[in-house]
Amino acid sequence: MLAQTDFIFHAMRPADTYMPMHRHRCYELVYYMAGTGVTRLDDLEYRYEPNTYTVIPPGMPHDERRLADTDVLFIGFSLVSRDMPSLQHGLFQDSDPASILGLLLGMKAEMHEKHAFYAQKLNLRMSEILIEHARSVAPGQPGRPDDNLLYARTFIDENFNQKIAVEDLAAMAGYSYHHFRHLFKKKF
Repeated sequence: MLAQTDFIFHAMRPADTYMPMHRHRCYELVYYMAGTGVTRLDDLEYRYEPNTYTVIPPGMPHDERRLADTDVLFIGFSLVSRDMPSLQHGLFQDSDPASILGLLLGMKAEMHEKHAFYAQKLNLRMSEILIEHARSVAPGQPGRPDDNLLYARTFIDENFNQKIAVEDLAAMAGYSYHHFRHLFKKKF
């Protein structure tokens, strides 16, 4: 798990209202499903619209001024894994609302229904959201090459009693035959 969910809150905020400057001890993701307005994170001002969201680090002062009725979902969370790169904060456009919004709505339903292991499911979904966020702000940034080699090495360890073609390992790791041979030899 990358994250632990601290709170989930869904609200409809009326137009021409203001949430004064405040801060949280945890990270906060604020997803604007509908409405328009302005939010300030520290000294930077952002104009939100439907399918945008903010990521706010712990302790950062922020406010919100609604220009239109705003349907908003707030999620508080803490990072529990060192594997997550530092979260970029600010206002972001959800390029595919089915991804982040879909996961958030699933979290809301999970919180409401409270099926067995719902807390673990909330943490799993929050971790997925963080991965989607990281992918959207750093598109095309591949995983670490060592991970691909490690997958191949683990496959060898688990299947040592079978014939394994180097070409198959290269394909599994996502490299050409010659590039894989070079990297694998260098690493192991």
